[in-house]
Amino acid sequence: MSLDKRLSKHARKGRLPLIILFAALAAIFGLAAFASYNDAHAKLHGLMEYNGSQIRTGTWYEANLHYIVGGYAEDKKGLYYIAPLEQDGTYLGIYVPKSMQSTADKIMDETMDYLNGGSEPTTYLKGRGKLTNMAPKEKEYFIDWFEVSGVSSLEVGSMAVYYKLDMVEGKSAGTDAIIFGLVAAASLAIAAIILIRFIGKKYRKKVDQTIQERGLNPDFIEEDLNGGLKTRVADFGKHYAILYNSPQQLVDYQDLVWVYKQKNTTTHKLYGVIPVGKTVAHAVVLTTRDKKQMSTTVKKEAEADEVLQYLIAQVPYALYGYTEELAGVYKQNFETMIAAVDQRKASNV
Repeated sequence: MSLDKRLSKHARKGRLPLIILFAALAAIFGLAAFASYNDAHAKLHGLMEYNGSQIRTGTWYEANLHYIVGGYAEDKKGLYYIAPLEQDGTYLGIYVPKSMQSTADKIMDETMDYLNGGSEPTTYLKGRGKLTNMAPKEKEYFIDWFEVSGVSSLEVGSMAVYYKLDMVEGKSAGTDAIIFGLVAAASLAIAAIILIRFIGKKYRKKVDQTIQERGLNPDFIEEDLNGGLKTRVADFGKHYAILYNSPQQLVDYQDLVWVYKQKNTTTHKLYGVIPVGKTVAHAVVLTTRDKKQMSTTVKKEAEADEVLQYLIAQVPYALYGYTEELAGVYKQNFETMIAAVDQRKASNV
């Protein structure tokens, strides 16, 4: 295997799943946008122009509700009301978003006054919605409302249809289409960017830069890595290491100054209060002479120890292990750290 194939293989492993993921998201939200667009531009039928035997599920209707006789259920987003069709007095369910609740409640109050001898309702609830079948539980609540009102279940079957008009606010379907379309476009753009950068080998930009600046031989680097230590996201040879980060990085051991393992613990909380678990991540941090720090993740602490022991054998003069004292020297007087490593290297030679 050449160095080029090695870098490409690892880049493909990391990027191909992302390309597939964002392409799939683009397809899913694209279909949702198409469906929402069709709903927003669907041919509307006047609900009150039909009787109970003529209305059909899956059809969009324009509602101009004048009477609401009661409410039979509620969820987080809206309320379920009962309204008659004016052509034959057949009752059906009307699902109303909470933003339209005040108007629906006003009509219901006016309807009750009218049924008790008052004047005819003057308020209208205007909107559009798609007719759907009632879910079993919803149908149960629907029938219960009539039975509580003194109507038997047999009578309900003759005076009502088990349909529900899912009303939406005037522009919501069109707004959904725009939102879904934007998410689909963004997902597709991300997938395309990842693919273009992969084809253009942007993932190995820093590796190529290091090789060019130092006049290194890629074949020698590949040969060096072949006999070394391999982890899931890094390869360690006798003289070089490649970290398959984004972008990938080439480390010349002559530049190593300080190496230590790192453990990060993240506590996950439900509602930001109740602890529900912890995630522990391990990494090996490599510090080079230009004061840059690069890290490579490992699954277990034992794997981090293995990497450290391997590097100690290859680069015995570097500094190993984390202490607050070394961290302070790194931040405040890094030149001292370099000098100590150079002195250890001279002694080791």
